[in-house]
Amino acid sequence: MKSRSQNHLFQKALIGLGFCLAALFILMPQVALAQTDILNYELEFGKLDGYFHKPQGVAVDQQGYTYVTDYEDHRIQVFDPAGNFVRKWGWFGSDTGDLLQPMGIAVNDQLNRVYVAEMGGERIQVFDKNGAYLFAFGSSGPGAGQFSDVHDLAIGKKTIYVADTWNHRIQVFGHDGNYLGEWGSQGNGPGQFETPKAIAVYRDVVYVADTGNNRVQAFAPDGSYLWEFGSAGTGKGELSAPAGIDVNQNGIYVTESGNHRMQRFDLAGVYQNVISAQGNAPGLFNTPMGIALNPASQQTQFLVADADNHRVQRMDELGNVLQILGSFQAPAGHLTQPMGIAYSGKEGVLAVADYGNSRVQLFDVEGNFLNGWALGAPPIDVAIDSADDHLWIITDNGTVHRYTLYGAFLTAWTPPFGQNPGQIGSPKGLTVDGNQIVYIANQWFNGAYNTNGRIHVADAAGNHLATWGATGLSTGSPPPPDTFELPADLHADKWSKSLYVAVEGQARTKLIRPDSSMGIDSVVEHYAGMSRRPYALAVGPEDFLFVADSVGRLSLFEPFNTLVHQQDRTTGGGPGEFRHIGDMEFAEENGEHPSVLIFSGRENHRIQVFTIDGF
Repeated sequence: MKSRSQNHLFQKALIGLGFCLAALFILMPQVALAQTDILNYELEFGKLDGYFHKPQGVAVDQQGYTYVTDYEDHRIQVFDPAGNFVRKWGWFGSDTGDLLQPMGIAVNDQLNRVYVAEMGGERIQVFDKNGAYLFAFGSSGPGAGQFSDVHDLAIGKKTIYVADTWNHRIQVFGHDGNYLGEWGSQGNGPGQFETPKAIAVYRDVVYVADTGNNRVQAFAPDGSYLWEFGSAGTGKGELSAPAGIDVNQNGIYVTESGNHRMQRFDLAGVYQNVISAQGNAPGLFNTPMGIALNPASQQTQFLVADADNHRVQRMDELGNVLQILGSFQAPAGHLTQPMGIAYSGKEGVLAVADYGNSRVQLFDVEGNFLNGWALGAPPIDVAIDSADDHLWIITDNGTVHRYTLYGAFLTAWTPPFGQNPGQIGSPKGLTVDGNQIVYIANQWFNGAYNTNGRIHVADAAGNHLATWGATGLSTGSPPPPDTFELPADLHADKWSKSLYVAVEGQARTKLIRPDSSMGIDSVVEHYAGMSRRPYALAVGPEDFLFVADSVGRLSLFEPFNTLVHQQDRTTGGGPGEFRHIGDMEFAEENGEHPSVLIFSGRENHRIQVFTIDGF
């Protein structure tokens, strides 16, 4: 990471320019401020190579290389025949080469191509085996060559067969993406479909997993109906939501996402045996999806995308496990839906609420894993108090945990559940001031956003001190300053004098001064004319306030309500791009790193670090 000290001359120039721009912004509130980007992308961490978030599709080429669609990480990962990670490509986005929820995957060895069915993008993207983008075809819709939740594809001698799931049909294309025809319609009769999700070709027969009808249908290459097998149920030969299919001379292999198993049928569709059952031990499945037979093996070998165990299992025809790619339990340093973050300047430690893995992990700002431990429920937010560097955690069931910074448990308490003062319902975040007063952002959700947003205030032992916003819904325009509709993020200063709140539902940030009895002494609020709601905030030196919305528009205020900088960020999964921010934290310069702004990305499953011009 680059070394950079605070540039005070730049700060003064930036502030002076900011006063002029802020005045212009007040006069023309619909025009966003345009300034040079002050964030410099440095690095990201939390998404380890060789691990998955809900893998969906799997393919194996003639050399034994395995290609996996990493669905929630929006990428393709490739492994050599020994199971070693080789390469990856793609991230969240809609541009060429970007990926949105990749599902099925197929390899054409003769053309050196990899075809990816991209459900979120409603297209097929084509790459070479090294991940270089070649071309794409398809778009969203019901017309010829269009898709609705495209799930899978299979490569024939001269054609590509695509399972167009919510259009309830099979579409046929040439290898270069030219539309050739289609067959099928919605229904349960011969040749009709209900959300077909998987497809395979073997010896001029096209096999379709007719998922919603709990059966497999076989067709000639021109779409002529041949025969079918399967019916709804849990018994031998019965199917529940078949989601993957592949075929060789030994039979038809079908994964069932509903029964969490795989079955083998002979080439006439007669039941042969069940392979595996539900679980997370090796050889068991939790929502198995795509399956691929290994053409490089002399014996029958298949690989199954074990989606909810976040792994791919290589097995023989009896179900014996030969190899596992990924892991049902994410390893240390790997993040799933990271939400709240907090930084200790004393120790140089970043704490991360690893929501999807129900644990807390500690890193330095360069991404090196330091420590971590499991919790009994998913953590929503974390805070580090300035008094003794204790780590405070709130989980989604409302329990507040207190640990030393390196994981020694100290205490835990849970406020009573309810809508009255002193009770909480849906916690969103917490912060702790220098006197170890705990502030909890509390949201309510009852079918629609009928909120009774409030701030719950307690001492270190959990004793209720005050409830702010107890008047309930924020009504009127502008809403009363002591109401909080969807409070999203909190930051208490170390002097125990101020609390900053990002109030998402009111498109405002608020600066609250508590009185001696922990009531509200005063409120200063700022409405930035934001078209997007404030979602995360961080406080820098001299009360500089950074505010971001959920997709990354950044505003900088000095000292609280003077807007000096505003910029849009790119939505996506590439370096420096954002998709649903979980939290934001400022880490001041020390001997190890310059001043940085740190973001957690809930849906990109990572932490990003930026240096800041002028700090």
